[in-house]
Amino acid sequence: MKKRLSIFAVLIIFIGFASCSKSDDTKITGRWQLQSALYPTHETITDSVFYSFDRGIFALQTLQSGNLYAESTVGEYSLQGDSIIMKVAPSYTERARNSIYYDWKTAERRFALRTLTDKTLVFSVKDTVYTFRKYH
Repeated sequence: MKKRLSIFAVLIIFIGFASCSKSDDTKITGRWQLQSALYPTHETITDSVFYSFDRGIFALQTLQSGNLYAESTVGEYSLQGDSIIMKVAPSYTERARNSIYYDWKTAERRFALRTLTDKTLVFSVKDTVYTFRKYH
């Protein structure tokens, strides 16, 4: 009987751990490579734009050939429900506004989180959808 109770207890603990999913804060932590930006009129495919998230700070980087950074900035982010809010320095918004990858009009953007798994991140703003893969 004790053996059955022990097996039952281990089974319950295992099921409890298996059913616990990582929080969104944990899932978004790390470096993400932008694969595509789908705009209402066109799609931009890329492999040279990276967003990195860690404990409320994010980095936004675009690579040129030879792994040189064409542009880079840091900012703050927060997860609020089904949204991610990112803020960059106001001095960076002009560069972000003119980038074919960012399209930021203001220093703060609220994106709707569509998908967030250990390997995939998809967020959108208005009619534009950004798709990322986890970069290791």
